[in-house]
Amino acid sequence: MKLPGSSWHRRSIAALVFLAAFPLATATLASASNPSGKHVGGTAPRGVSSADIQIMNRQEVLDKIAGRLTNGLSEFDRAKISGFTEVEVDPVHNRIHLHWKGAVPKTASDILHRLPEGVTADVVPAEYSKAELHAARNRLMHNGSPAVIPSRLTSVPSRITSIAPAVDGSGLEIGYDEGVAKAKQALAGPLAKPTRQAKTLEVKTATERLTGIDTRVSYQPVSPASAAAHPAAKPTAHASPLTSGNTRQFDNSPWYGGAGMRTPGGGICSSGFGVTSNADGTKLLTAAAHCDGTGWQWNTWAGDPSNYIGQSNGLAIHTIDTVGILPDSGATGGYVYDGASDDPTGYSKPVTGWGHNFVGDYLCSSGANSGAHCNIVVQQTDISETGPDGYTRPIVDLATQTDTWATHIASADGDSGGPVFAGINDYTADEARGTISMNKYEMDSCPANIVLQDTSKACYGGLYFVPIYQTLTEMNWSINTG
Repeated sequence: MKLPGSSWHRRSIAALVFLAAFPLATATLASASNPSGKHVGGTAPRGVSSADIQIMNRQEVLDKIAGRLTNGLSEFDRAKISGFTEVEVDPVHNRIHLHWKGAVPKTASDILHRLPEGVTADVVPAEYSKAELHAARNRLMHNGSPAVIPSRLTSVPSRITSIAPAVDGSGLEIGYDEGVAKAKQALAGPLAKPTRQAKTLEVKTATERLTGIDTRVSYQPVSPASAAAHPAAKPTAHASPLTSGNTRQFDNSPWYGGAGMRTPGGGICSSGFGVTSNADGTKLLTAAAHCDGTGWQWNTWAGDPSNYIGQSNGLAIHTIDTVGILPDSGATGGYVYDGASDDPTGYSKPVTGWGHNFVGDYLCSSGANSGAHCNIVVQQTDISETGPDGYTRPIVDLATQTDTWATHIASADGDSGGPVFAGINDYTADEARGTISMNKYEMDSCPANIVLQDTSKACYGGLYFVPIYQTLTEMNWSINTG
């Protein structure tokens, strides 16, 4: 099935299938210590089927193969591989698609000829390599910001909001707006259809002239303003009181990821992962920079009174949408909350480490406002996207919910900063993959089964997340494990 964010065409070619054999191995979860006394799950969370577990077990194997094909490089740095365009994993069908311009080198060919039993692969010729697509994208950037395209059709120029290399290497996928559409009612576009079509063609002509390659252009206004920018609402009332200091909405030290936080501005946002500064060993909690105020206090979302968490470290980097919170207790844990936003048990899972992302990966998100959601699949990586705060995130990945949107979502406003992870060891543990930065594909209304802490916020079928590698590298942090 073709999903939003997939490339717009793929050449029809005969697949080159490589088969080999060696036994697959599935790791087991070691017992994790839990000095905080919080509830740590030793089994998969509710709603995870045996089929889901099989998919994740296959994905662990496919991601290791993809990692070897890409020399262990991040989504952005894979442009250093001559001829490489993209690699897709398909854990449902236990398959790998490798997009490459020119002859595949022997090192990659040898990997494809020595695949585990049951794993297949094909090589798909690409028109452009990732390096060529990066060079073309750079021609549309000026001092770290996307170009503005003058318009003969409207008094307002066209602002590029998104630049993504097509998965199949056939060109660049480009989004634009007029820099004015930020509210839900404006997402359909302020221009009449004929004018919009003409302006889209105008942007396509200009970007192809500037880049020298094929572009696919669409109207893509910047995502609606984040939850932190709206007035605060009272937390959702619960039929039974939350257990004090041991739940997603009323966390305590050592602080966990995916917990509800009342931001310095009074809105709801999510805690990310527990990390440690490589410079001085300080323990921090990650959060979205666009949720930050001016370094004032962060508290738990719920509780009467709420728990004081700590203050921002004042070193926010908006290009990766990250700020560190210095907890007053000096302690952050290597665990992430799972389950619904109002789960009274405080169910959480240990973080075992971190990994890179590949197109086709099945991931989960865990946000403070809407809870945990799995079966969100990476559609594109290495995207340059403009956030609602006006800052350009040069490297984000896009994932969408593959289950029916009538009952499942990817995230909601108020989940910003929350963990994105891969379920491993039969979904009993988490591998960090990124943090929620922006949302995509706004729904007309949230599904009835989704419990929001702040019911004034919107739900979405997709999300953009900053790869955890970028965060750890640029901030000089290490991930805390459970």
